[in-house]
Formats: sequence, C-alpha cells, structure tokens
Amino acid sequence: TGTIRSDTSVAVTAPAPAAAPGIASSLPTGRWSVLMRQLDDGQTPSLVRTTLFVMGDGRVMIDDGIEPRLTTVASIAADNDDGTQARFSALGHDGVWTSAGSIRLGSPWAEQVGEFWGVRDARSEAMLDWLDFPGRYGATPNGAGIEISAGGSIRGTVAGCIVSGQADQGMAANLTLTSCSQAGIYSAILDTPANDHGAPALLIANGSHGWRLER
Repeated sequence: TGTIRSDTSVAVTAPAPAAAPGIASSLPTGRWSVLMRQLDDGQTPSLVRTTLFVMGDGRVMIDDGIEPRLTTVASIAADNDDGTQARFSALGHDGVWTSAGSIRLGSPWAEQVGEFWGVRDARSEAMLDWLDFPGRYGATPNGAGIEISAGGSIRGTVAGCIVSGQADQGMAANLTLTSCSQAGIYSAILDTPANDHGAPALLIANGSHGWRLER
C-alpha cells in the first residue's frame, strides 16, 4: 500500500556517480543527486538531499522526498574547447555541469536558497519503461490513488482531482487534472528504486503543486 509523502521527509539514496554523455548542448539532461539549499520553516536555510530529473525540453522535476515541484532549466553555452563542460541557468542562478558527472548551481558551497551541487545518478543510464512499474500509487483507505495499467494508462484521483494520462517511452508523461482547484496540466515521473528492495514512487508536479505517491 502506497502513501502520499507530504509532511515527513524521505531519504533519497544516491548510487555511485555516473559519467554524463558527451555534451551536445548545455542542458544537463538525466537524473542527478544533489544537496540543495532550502528554507526550513523560516529558519536558517539548510542543505537537503534532493533528486533532479532534467528533461530534454528543459523541464526539471525537483524532488526533495516531500513535495516535488516543476521548474525549467535554460542552456547558456559550452564552457570550454573540449566539450566536457557546459553552463546553464535555473532558479535564478547560473550553473555548470561536466561530462564527468558533476553539477553545480550557484556558489561552490550553495549559500543561497535554490543553489546546489551533486553528481549524476547511475540510473540515468537505464532505459525507463513505464510498463515495468504497473500498480496503484498513493492508495488511501477511502479509495483514492492512481493506477498505472499494464498498457501504460494512468487514471485515478489525488487531492480531490481526477487524473488522466498515458505513459509513453521516455522520462516523463503528461497528466491532466480536473474537477478540483488545482486543475491543470502536470508532468509525471517515475522515481525508480536504487535496488531490488526498494519501491517505485510516482512524482506529479507543475509549477505550483506536487505530490509524491508511493506504490
């Protein structure tokens, strides 16, 4: 039975760093495990273990294990002659990533909210097939939850919204939420486990709202 993670934190396990592919553009596509500076109940900003899912069209799903959110990343330029480093911008900061598998946004020690540093997650190299992870995500005693069928159909309810969509090959699926105050178009990503003992989670977010639903 899955749970909706909205109030308590969840540790994010990062496998060993993986080398990034050759830099064809300065978008750091793939999955990254980072430490991000975030506000903590109005107190001093702390570093939080966070996963970034960077899509080829510039969308970025940020998952801190509590409430995922969607933002964008923009290409700036290749940063050296041998094509091993490139610059990008996101969250109001400039960043750099390398083909060796490192990434940083903002200052070296991530002193400002939104800044981070980290490494490329080895799961970036695995071809994701949504059909390998069917089941019910975020199931609750009152029958709410989202079902991913064996054919890739995504249907159900979350936070009082009716959810519909279709999973295809690729990192993200587009979902439509209706009949609620949070209605709109959302992105969905599967957070696959780092090992055979873990369980996948379904991440749903747009720029304003997000949910992490465990299977």
